Amino acid sequence: MFSYLAEKTACFLIRRSLLDIEGREIYTYSLEILLLNISLLAIFLLISLVTESFIHYIGFILFFVPIRIFAGGYHSRKSENCFMISFFVYILTTIIFTLYRGLYKEPFLMALGLLSAVIILLFAPIVNHNHPLNTQQRKRNRYIVLGIILAYFAVFIFLYKVNFTLASNELIFIITASLSMIAEKARGILYKIIGKITSEI
Repeated sequence: MFSYLAEKTACFLIRRSLLDIEGREIYTYSLEILLLNISLLAIFLLISLVTESFIHYIGFILFFVPIRIFAGGYHSRKSENCFMISFFVYILTTIIFTLYRGLYKEPFLMALGLLSAVIILLFAPIVNHNHPLNTQQRKRNRYIVLGIILAYFAVFIFLYKVNFTLASNELIFIITASLSMIAEKARGILYKIIGKITSEI
């Protein structure tokens, strides 16, 4: 759906001489990503408003999006799959937050959040065919991720002190980001193993 809409939009803009035909593939891919992300943000906002958990949406924007941008994570080959996975993950995190708003007070969850932050620092940035980075970009992103994690640590301490449930959202999305990175790493290892076995047959 997203690729189809992106293709049609790119063709329309090219026919109107607003885009150069030589960059058609780049424009189409960029439009597909733009449509996907706008759709997800709009639907996540709607979910949060319906479930009366707007603070969860704020937590998503503050604590998941920056990590996702600079640290990377699981990337589906098709935008439709990415949409469905993202949708169900957001629904799940919303349910968790709605039922257990005081997660930030649980020592186990705090420890898990700290472990997740360490995992993010160890793995960042995740590089794959959908998110290629050169050496300089990797180094830059690592420093940015380090800065983000340190900032999140300070923010969590403040939120904990003032007894604000946004701290629970922070834990939820840091853990979610680390799981996304683990999933992408695991897939990369699995593909290497399959590739090695296939080449030996």
